[in-house]
Amino acid sequence: KNRQLEKLNTELEQRVAERTTELQQKALALHKLNRELAQKNQELDAIVQTAPDIIFSRNPDGTRDYISSRFYEYTGAAPDSAIGYGWLEYVHPDDKGQAHDHWLRCVQSGEIYDCNYRLRATDGQYRWFRARAVPLRDGQGGILKWYGTCSDIHDSKVLEQSIRESAIELERMVESRTV
Repeated sequence: KNRQLEKLNTELEQRVAERTTELQQKALALHKLNRELAQKNQELDAIVQTAPDIIFSRNPDGTRDYISSRFYEYTGAAPDSAIGYGWLEYVHPDDKGQAHDHWLRCVQSGEIYDCNYRLRATDGQYRWFRARAVPLRDGQGGILKWYGTCSDIHDSKVLEQSIRESAIELERMVESRTV
């Protein structure tokens, strides 16, 4: 019985040693993965901080859970004030309803969100922006998260309007000379 007990004790010590080694290896692997993840997070933060666009993410229900500092720099809004639906406070009154309704339709349907609207800057002036968001889906097609950007397109919009006005003026001039 003593030999059996010694044998069982030796086997148990060997299993404990093997399990300890296995756990140490897993801990090292986990530590390595955590370091790599931290580095990837730093890289992503650097990209977000240097991007000229406003970058955001939203929950599956459409509420905003993250918006880059570029939004706060542009609007002068208080930190975290744009979380949820707080960002709508900075959308031009004429664009607010359309932008919000279109967003809710996209959240409901899961379609890509693409919308132009004006945002108020710190000086009170409005500039045109193009917001675009795509859903990240789970294996069953459900939406896990929305990711998007909001890009300043004001100069393009102004140029487009100028071209339209010039074309109308040109048509008027041609019409008056041919009458």
